[in-house]
Amino acid sequence: MLHGRKDLVRDAHRAGAWVVHARTAPGPGRSAFLLEPGLLPADAVRTLPRAPASGLRGTPLSALEFTHCPLPADTLLGRPREGTALALRTFQLDRCLVAGAAVAAPRPYCASPRTPCSPAVTLGRSDGGTPRSPRSSPTCWPATAWPSWPCAR
Repeated sequence: MLHGRKDLVRDAHRAGAWVVHARTAPGPGRSAFLLEPGLLPADAVRTLPRAPASGLRGTPLSALEFTHCPLPADTLLGRPREGTALALRTFQLDRCLVAGAAVAAPRPYCASPRTPCSPAVTLGRSDGGTPRSPRSSPTCWPATAWPSWPCAR
């Protein structure tokens, strides 16, 4: 049975599954469980209203409260009391993937032909600055608008 509360859960009300880290025995280590909200008894879990958080107005944060929530054996991820180690291994992979996505995002820009914009396209700026209008040509970029990283030419 799961008892407890977790505050500041992002998109808890929309998620189709939750990974819950819970202490299953005295001592160090927590177990990780994959729970599907639709399969849990209605009175065992509550999604609480949005919690106030400084600087995060646009983030849909709420809380989850579990009361006598059953944890079937097939919801356990990994082995008992190894949920923290599993999370740390997952975070290592996530960090690599996020960094890779951030580096890969400018690749279409790197592969596209670019020419410096004329002052007319930059809305009268004679310094070759960044265009301020969505009407400017998407293949015409000012020479100073992009840093040389990650694809210097």
